[in-house]
Amino acid sequence: MTLAGLGTDVEWPDSEASTAVREELVSRPELGRLATLAEWIAGVRPPGAEFDKARLVVVGTEASELVLDTAEAVGAEVTGTPTDGGFEAGVALADGAADRGTEVLIVAAPQMRADAAIAVAVLTGTEPVKVLARGAAATDPEAWMQFAVEVRDARRRCMPHHDEPDDLLAELDSPRLALIAALVLRAAARRTPIVLDGAVACAGALLAYEAAPRAVRWWSAADQGPDPLHEIALSRLGQEPILGLGTGLGDGLAGLLALPVLRAGIALSSG
Repeated sequence: MTLAGLGTDVEWPDSEASTAVREELVSRPELGRLATLAEWIAGVRPPGAEFDKARLVVVGTEASELVLDTAEAVGAEVTGTPTDGGFEAGVALADGAADRGTEVLIVAAPQMRADAAIAVAVLTGTEPVKVLARGAAATDPEAWMQFAVEVRDARRRCMPHHDEPDDLLAELDSPRLALIAALVLRAAARRTPIVLDGAVACAGALLAYEAAPRAVRWWSAADQGPDPLHEIALSRLGQEPILGLGTGLGDGLAGLLALPVLRAGIALSSG
């Protein structure tokens, strides 16, 4: 099972529905980003779906109390998952969500580590220093230097695989990025819209995007945090975040807070 193999099953969203909504809302510039979201929702939304059946998957850890409380407030289910299963676990999560009738899937992965920075640096051809937080975000200079060296050395090793996402994923040896990439790609193949929460989720999605670019049409980013690699990944994916909170948690909170906005977009897309 490979990303390239999963990508062959990804179809385009409903372009006719998206076009109809865009034409209807083109005369309402005051709606701003909400109009764009309504257009996206029209293409990816299952018939009759109101995004009431929402599920948050927190990769690598259990959800915090704040996230659980917020999920209850917006009516979303939460799954915390380990990363040991890697690729196969991501596919199983996507299939399980689709089989349960999930209408929108939020994917979050807290805890920034070198794997995400390396993946983004390699796939976008960005120098290591440009994907790392600096200034006030780098409060421990020695730790920052060690992190920079790790990213630099790994980027050099991985660069020969920059146009082969499956080989790059194998070289990275990151079960959580493998899980995220497989999850968002399989979800797209199952016609389940995805909300990406945080820089790590976007790094995993970037791997999937390189294998199957059309899958990006099924994804939307919840927010953009302060990590430079988050902005770089979103730019490569052509994504504009739903919210403008600037959160860098990546724990699912931003994705959950984006749900009411998406539901407002459904009301617009439904006329």
